[in-house]
Amino acid sequence: MTGEPLLRLENLSTHYVSSQGTRVVRAVDGVSLSLRAGETLGIVGESGSGKSTLALTILRVLPPAARIVGGRMLFEGEDLVTKSDAEMRDIRGKRIAMILQDPMASLNPLFTIGNQVAEPIQVHEKASRSIQAQYLNLLRELQREHGLALIFITHNLGIVAKMCDQLAVMYAGRLVESGPVSRIFNEPAHPYTKALLNSIPRMSDRGRRLTAIAGQPPDLATLGRGCAFAPRCPQAFDRCRAEAPPAIDVGDGRIARCWLAAGAGAEQSAAAGGL
Repeated sequence: MTGEPLLRLENLSTHYVSSQGTRVVRAVDGVSLSLRAGETLGIVGESGSGKSTLALTILRVLPPAARIVGGRMLFEGEDLVTKSDAEMRDIRGKRIAMILQDPMASLNPLFTIGNQVAEPIQVHEKASRSIQAQYLNLLRELQREHGLALIFITHNLGIVAKMCDQLAVMYAGRLVESGPVSRIFNEPAHPYTKALLNSIPRMSDRGRRLTAIAGQPPDLATLGRGCAFAPRCPQAFDRCRAEAPPAIDVGDGRIARCWLAAGAGAEQSAAAGGL
């Protein structure tokens, strides 16, 4: 992809603040990324990692308890953070839009999700049940025809591999790894990314237990000084627990927030081993 990014986020932060102001949840914490026309970006991470809040921030449709506390959102060269509500209403739906997933509000728990989503299409369009592939192909056609930029927020890494050019991995409100999909899938630089990829079921794993990430995501209101993934990371060492790593350029257009990516892990191991 060439040319200036259609969307550029620079050190964007969105926090949820309690009514008394005593509890602050850093749902989006210093996120920087870019997206060009005709490009598709996948955003992945466990529930609570900040993916949905990031999307709501871009559209400026945050709930009352949330507020953008820093950074810029440059869309077609204009900073959406500084736009008035009236200006954002002119932009939303015409120049930028979002398809929300809210199954608790829109789906009947007595019927399967597949039946409810497929029924109107089957009735009115006489469509078959092989519908996800058709939907993804339609998106590709629309993107090519109109030069659209797409962001997929998903748990499905298979869709990311099929549809996306770039990948952003979020954990505890931060972007822990980003870059070209093929490079990250083939050579992940962050232990959390490796864990997500290892959790994908494979045909060769039939009969084996699925790989799970140990522990639970952290409370975003009580994050410590170190890397948020350190309590769950099998490769963590002292510096990980004491100091949060910066965004490190690991080559091939990839960024990772990990001391191991900077070679610090090798230095720590050498020191521990007396080498």
